[in-house]
Amino acid sequence: MPNPAIVKAFHKGGAIDEDVLAVLGWTEPGMSETEVLHVTEGARARKLYISRQPAAFVVSGEAALSHENLRNAASYCYHAELEWGLALSAGRAMLFNAFWVKGDSWYALPEFSVENIEESSRLIELFSPKELVRGSLTDEAFAKWRPDRILQPVDEDLVDRLDYWRTETLRHVKVVEEQTMTFNTYMHKCSFFDQLKTDDSENCHPYSLLQQKTGWTNRSLIVSIGMRLNKYKRDCSLGVHTREFQNM
Repeated sequence: MPNPAIVKAFHKGGAIDEDVLAVLGWTEPGMSETEVLHVTEGARARKLYISRQPAAFVVSGEAALSHENLRNAASYCYHAELEWGLALSAGRAMLFNAFWVKGDSWYALPEFSVENIEESSRLIELFSPKELVRGSLTDEAFAKWRPDRILQPVDEDLVDRLDYWRTETLRHVKVVEEQTMTFNTYMHKCSFFDQLKTDDSENCHPYSLLQQKTGWTNRSLIVSIGMRLNKYKRDCSLGVHTREFQNM
């Protein structure tokens, strides 16, 4: 059974948004709206609230059903976590879903017009606050015009991405910390290498003390690493980027 008030609004000509929203119940106590700027061009965009909770979106005006305005409105709704939106123009209307995708674009129901409004006014009625809360429009649309893909809500998607980057960051931080500790240990021991001689003269730093301080036992290895560390320090002081230390 077509809704006479909605049918009348479509046939009267001119702007129909206020009439349709009033018939659906969006002007009753407990309902409110706020203007949304810079989303559409040549059309008015509003966010609709039920008991101060964002619930839906409406675009109205001469250019409300333009491809660009519908795309921008759906994109805004997706990021604002508003599932359904209604675009209204003179004698025309379209319902779109910001959580669904059809083909390579946002999901939208077939356009309503003066020619088909008597048969399809029931779907517009499902955009009322009561029916949106019940999920009636979502159920009806899904049953008749199934979407190709359902998008993940933006907040969950962000959480997943943040969790991924957090894991990656911690993994890299662990590697950096390990490498930094190794570097600091080598540089701390470097002061001993500066005193180490490659011969066995009396001026040479006591091997037993060096072994005690470093924990290493292979004298030739200690000498070799010490020489390479000294070279690394010299390169660093000159601003030379070297991979010598990384190959130790």
